[in-house]
Amino acid sequence: MAIPGLTARLLLDGDTDPALARALQGRGFDAAHINELGRQGLSDEQQLTYAAADGRVLVTHNRNDFLRLADTWLNAN
Repeated sequence: MAIPGLTARLLLDGDTDPALARALQGRGFDAAHINELGRQGLSDEQQLTYAAADGRVLVTHNRNDFLRLADTWLNAN
């Protein structure tokens, strides 16, 4: 059961288990895994760009690479 008022749309990247996306979907969350979308093998930046364009929050365990990307995006406005 989804939490009332929670509206985040999630994109789980390749560092997460696809079963997590299915479990979230089963509880009413708008969650997709990159494998479901045929996006496996794309770069971190391509995944982040897609998530942003689709209004999704990117969920990853790849903290270090995405911290660098976040810095790059912030500095580029």
